[in-house]
Amino acid sequence: MLKVINLTKTFHLKDRNITPIHNISFELNPKDFVLLVGKSGAGKTTLLRLLFLEEKPTSGKIFFNDLEITSLDEKLLLLYRQHVGVVFQDYKLLEYKTARENIKFVLEILNKPEAEIRKITDYLLNLIDLKERADLYPSQLSGGEKRRVAIARAVANRPKILLADEPTGDLDIENSQRILEILNNINAAGTAIMMTTHRPDILEKTSKQIWKLENGNLYTNLRPKDVKDIYKTTPTVTIKDKKLLRLKRLLPS
Repeated sequence: MLKVINLTKTFHLKDRNITPIHNISFELNPKDFVLLVGKSGAGKTTLLRLLFLEEKPTSGKIFFNDLEITSLDEKLLLLYRQHVGVVFQDYKLLEYKTARENIKFVLEILNKPEAEIRKITDYLLNLIDLKERADLYPSQLSGGEKRRVAIARAVANRPKILLADEPTGDLDIENSQRILEILNNINAAGTAIMMTTHRPDILEKTSKQIWKLENGNLYTNLRPKDVKDIYKTTPTVTIKDKKLLRLKRLLPS
């Protein structure tokens, strides 16, 4: 479905050039679920931005269903992007709209019928288990809840591909597992997913494909033990643990 050939991205800085993506090629097929790993600065986010064509490649080609998308004009590029959902690290939710309205907004832009918008929005709110909090604004939601709304919004138009940049990034284990369950359901329904992660607890237990970016190169078909040296293996400290630690420091010994 998505075919990448000899993709390279070089950033020209004042004093030097940086090439986080160097001559990589791969295919992403329907129902693939790829965990993309790599050290900080390895180019994981850059690769997602290239696939969404938010960044233009320095060289190489990207094909979507045999159509070369790297050379599309702006109008056709917008049509391609309707097939690709993106979850950003900073959510990018509209603060003046409720959770429900954030999801509906994508469908309204595409001029979907009102009945269809209502049906899809209700379905997605059930999927992310936020129906009871649907009329709250982003400022009233937790980090995990905002992440779930961002995912629901990204898949509202039933994309063929979902690009998720650290969707479990700063969440505790419980919320991370909830996010992964949602992504698994979306993937099982036919959406291919590429998700960046730095979480050793996710990598150690996964049966998904693991790809690694390192020094501009892409390595595929890896196993958890092949990437264990990338991240620290110290236990994940949850938000709840951090709050308890702060309370203990305030209490007299």
